[in-house]
Amino acid sequence: MQAYSSTLELDRAVMKQNDTFPPMVVLLEDSNGPIDLTGAQSVTLVLKGNQTSTLVTGPCTTENMHAGAAQYAWGASDTDTPDTYQVEVEILWGTGSRQTVPNAYASNPVLAIVQQLNPGADQ
Repeated sequence: MQAYSSTLELDRAVMKQNDTFPPMVVLLEDSNGPIDLTGAQSVTLVLKGNQTSTLVTGPCTTENMHAGAAQYAWGASDTDTPDTYQVEVEILWGTGSRQTVPNAYASNPVLAIVQQLNPGADQ
C-alpha cells in the first residue's frame, strides 16, 4: 500500500497536528498488483497510534476502482493527537468477505502527526 497526495507521499507521511488537508490517497495492492475495488461494498482507513491508544477509522471514497485507489478526507479531530500511526485499509467485499491491506504488520505504512509549534492558534 502506498499513501500519497500533494504532500503525503509513499510509505512515510508527515502531517501537522490539527491539519485536515491534504486528503490521504492510498493505492491498494497485493502480490498480483493493484486490487480492483469494483466489488467492494466499503473501504475504511484505520490508524492506530504507537504511543497512545488513539484509533482513527473512517470511510474512504474510491478514486479509481480498477487501480485500487481510495481517498480519505480527514475529519476535524482525526489529526489532533500527535503520534506515529500504523496505517491499514479494510475492504468489505459485496460477498461479506473482509480483506485488510497490507496484511502483514511489518509492512504497514507509517503516518507521523507532529505537534504544531503554536497549537492554540487554531482555536
